[in-house]
Amino acid sequence: MQRLLVDHKNITKTRLEEVAAAALGPGQARLRLDNFALTANNVTYAASGFAIGYWQFFPTGEDGQGLVPVWGTAEVVESDSDALATGTRLYGFYPMAEELVITPQADGHGGFVDAAPHRAELPAVYNRYTP
Repeated sequence: MQRLLVDHKNITKTRLEEVAAAALGPGQARLRLDNFALTANNVTYAASGFAIGYWQFFPTGEDGQGLVPVWGTAEVVESDSDALATGTRLYGFYPMAEELVITPQADGHGGFVDAAPHRAELPAVYNRYTP
């Protein structure tokens, strides 16, 4: 799986990295990104990553390196979740990467939230995924 890492201190420094796909845990689903938009807003996400918390959405496990968030669509390609079936397409907030593993939970409005513990205190609007 490829992802585009961005230096937290100098957002003009990037690195494309190949990493092993994360294993699914109980109740999780793997989403493969189909497409996403790049706008001036993405620069804002990177530039204010710590002040507003954008670097916290998609932890990289690498000090000083982050994944810039983007808005886009993805397809569920693997699921161990009763809430989200394989083949479902979702619009939402994703990292600049080929895939994302989420812990989907129905939001009561026809969509899903990522109930991963590291996202619990982050703004709810960025945790919603809509079919």
